[in-house]
Amino acid sequence: MTSPFTASATPTTPSAPAAVDALIDVGLGWARYGLMTGRLAVQTHAALLRSTASLLDEAATLLDARLHTAGQTAPTPPSPGSASPPS
Repeated sequence: MTSPFTASATPTTPSAPAAVDALIDVGLGWARYGLMTGRLAVQTHAALLRSTASLLDEAATLLDARLHTAGQTAPTPPSPGSASPPS
């Protein structure tokens, strides 16, 4: 009586080129996943930055309107890279 756990045929081993191709396929799959995840992260952050920029623009507009109503003018903003805040 033969045991069901005994292999009656020799197991097949994949050839080296087939194994290399399989590893390349797995690597390409992970690369695609990483690129897609990165793209989604950048798109999410871009949407957040657009929303933040819009809110900042709205705040600046409100501030200018309040200053205009009070008869004042907005101070000149500092040039980029200046070390001291406006006085």
